Amino acid sequence: MSVVQVNGALVADGTAALRRAVAGEFLRSPGFLALDLSGSAKSMATASMR
Repeated sequence: MSVVQVNGALVADGTAALRRAVAGEFLRSPGFLALDLSGSAKSMATASMR
């Protein structure tokens, strides 16, 4: 099982890097991927609503 753990704010270029990391892990083991967003900042939702 692969776990992608996200820490910090999901803004600017960070989302592209996250997308590449998740896509790479999904290609390696598509049936066993977990995405842990518990460490990510909640400011992403509020920033996109402004």
